Amino acid sequence: MPGAAYCDSGFFLDRLTGIGEELVFRSLDFPGDELFKGRAGCLYALLFVQRKLGDDTINKDLVIKVWNH
Repeated sequence: MPGAAYCDSGFFLDRLTGIGEELVFRSLDFPGDELFKGRAGCLYALLFVQRKLGDDTINKDLVIKVWNH
């Protein structure tokens, strides 16, 4: 089945946290509103997943880093 690799929620959690880490790492490279929109969307996704799947799903330090950058 071609989409079988995408059925694992761990795959999506890894992608989401990777996006958050990349956003924090490269935050100074994005000017103006694009940084805010990207950061706000990523923060929303992290908090949404954390709320739906439990507090231990998303690293709280990553949420704080995205919030602060």
